[in-house]
Amino acid sequence: MGWFRQSHHRYGLGRYPQKEVRIMEKKEREETISIPGEWPLNAYTFKADKVMDRYLEGLKNKRVLGVKCPGCGIIYVPPKPYCGRCHTKLRIDRTEYWVEVSDKGTVQALSIAEDSTVIAVQLDGADTNFPTVLREAKPEDVKVGMRVQAVWVDEPVGRFDDMAYFKPIEE
Repeated sequence: MGWFRQSHHRYGLGRYPQKEVRIMEKKEREETISIPGEWPLNAYTFKADKVMDRYLEGLKNKRVLGVKCPGCGIIYVPPKPYCGRCHTKLRIDRTEYWVEVSDKGTVQALSIAEDSTVIAVQLDGADTNFPTVLREAKPEDVKVGMRVQAVWVDEPVGRFDDMAYFKPIEE
């Protein structure tokens, strides 16, 4: 192997020299380019993994289930395979680590767009937040610390959108 091949291999440049890359001048655009079209998300079929199976089964029965970390006790909603705090594998296979939490919670963060309000809600009994949509509220009335409750679809089937959205509540 000659010097050229050795040096390129040693420095991670592959077996052969790369083609020359030309850097074009940056051009500023006066307007945003958009491409009209649709992205039919309902055309895709998603299969839940073992971590989500029991959670989705709970949603089917209008129950919110979380999983408790055996290491530090944090309750994750929705569940995940490992604890982000102590890095312990969560025991999704053991019934005693699954806990039911309320479908009421507190807004921890929010983002208001032109036609929707996305919130991070911490459900009562859970230690984590999850993103969802808030409706039935004026954008100027939405605040961190606001109490909210899930609005369920009439006939849940065990999907994430069984909790259709959240709405403000007075307590």
